[in-house]
Amino acid sequence: MANSLPACPPWREQLASTTNTLPFRPVHKMAISGPLGVIAKLFGHLRDTWRLKTTFWAMFTMSTHMSTNAPATTAKAHASAGFSPEMVQAVAQRARVPLVIRDYDPRSVDKYEAIAKRVNDALGTLRATIHHVGSTSIPGLPAKPIIDVDVTLACDLADEHLYAPLLADAGFKLVLRQPSWHQNRLFECTEPTHVNLHIFPAGCAEVERHLAFRDWLRDEDHEADREAYVAAKRAAVEECRRTAGDGRAYNAKKAPVLREILARALRGSGRTDLLDD
Repeated sequence: MANSLPACPPWREQLASTTNTLPFRPVHKMAISGPLGVIAKLFGHLRDTWRLKTTFWAMFTMSTHMSTNAPATTAKAHASAGFSPEMVQAVAQRARVPLVIRDYDPRSVDKYEAIAKRVNDALGTLRATIHHVGSTSIPGLPAKPIIDVDVTLACDLADEHLYAPLLADAGFKLVLRQPSWHQNRLFECTEPTHVNLHIFPAGCAEVERHLAFRDWLRDEDHEADREAYVAAKRAAVEECRRTAGDGRAYNAKKAPVLREILARALRGSGRTDLLDD
């Protein structure tokens, strides 16, 4: 295989093409004396200063754009599974909500039904499946006052123009992209109910895991797992209060117990193919 040089950073390639089209292209030097010579020299200084400032501004804006908005090009970015917090792309600021666990709200079912209808009406002819997941989907389980909804779409989620404007018109704001984690997109709304709308591609294994976990804890025969999960949730909230942790810290704290219960749920339902490696 022939040796190859490292690829030129994209912003440098863009910069090269940009600087070639900047105003005030160099002119042939002319020997001008007297007052006109002074004016010509001053004009030259102004021209060079303008080009220098424009060049550095182009360099700054392009490098900033590449570091914050461009898709990552590492192998990790293209992995189909395995959550990578560093690869999350923030699109908009998320709503600030207190980290609390409240007793089960019987209105959660009706709230979900209203949300599902709203989403289904918004997406129209797009083939979508909608599921109530998370703790509010498990009757009797204490939960954060947020309705979690999984939506699967039979399209390439990179084509956001197919669904994002439709959801935006229905009041759901795109807040996160997680291309390294099943191409997930997270939409959010806070009125009249706080909703996290998780968009996944059709047939996504992660949605199947969410449903297996939900159905396992809905079963009254698994009361011990329900109690263990609630205890883990409350302990995670208390830890975050002591350490000023955020939602990510909360999820990480309860994760070991969640994974243990999920493994039992998948084995119990015969879905060992969904066990994480």
